[in-house]
Amino acid sequence: SSELHIYAGLTMSTLVDIEFDGSVIFEADNGSETFITCNKQFACNIKFAGLMNNWTITGALNCNKSVQIATHFSSFSCESLDIEGNFTISGNSLAISLNGDVEVTKDFYILGTGASVTTLGALAFRNGYVYGGSLLLGNEMKASHELYFSSGAFTSNGHNISFNSCIINESCTVNLSNSDINITNKFTITGAGSNITSTNTSLYFSGGSGLLLSAEPAVGFKVVNFSNSGTLN
Repeated sequence: SSELHIYAGLTMSTLVDIEFDGSVIFEADNGSETFITCNKQFACNIKFAGLMNNWTITGALNCNKSVQIATHFSSFSCESLDIEGNFTISGNSLAISLNGDVEVTKDFYILGTGASVTTLGALAFRNGYVYGGSLLLGNEMKASHELYFSSGAFTSNGHNISFNSCIINESCTVNLSNSDINITNKFTITGAGSNITSTNTSLYFSGGSGLLLSAEPAVGFKVVNFSNSGTLN
């Protein structure tokens, strides 16, 4: 597939439609750039790369393929995102502000060491994987299938979370305080060295469900409710 490399900001025109279906790679370094989308639909993969460049995305970013943020020692701020492929955050020392609703048809990844992600709108995806970095919610989060946390930090900030299954693995710091956790299938906390805070947190199981709590710290929930059959181990 073909690639288009852009070393500056970009302003789209309301008069232009985008038919390019390869990969667009933004590679500006050492500065601040703006991408004005005019709410256009992009049929290509989009990647933000480069060092020490602060990106501001104005307008909705609608992508038929995947989006990757792989900048380093940088910041990234955007409005709403609608991504039909994967949404991957893999930069180091990267501060990301997701200021509108984010809808990801496939999977959401936070892979970068020191990557800090803050949401203001609702966040929805199929599978979500946090390997290092941190995720701070400013609104609800929904995973139609799985959530997986390993060696990262997650704070629900009092917002509700829904998922089919969730695994909290080793070396995680997870704060679920003041949130309702809606579970279709299974919730597992089993990682060595994980620190789970769950003050005033309620768990609601809506199906035949399993709950396994075997992490090192004690975990106390406000409510554990099975609306159907289930097991509590």
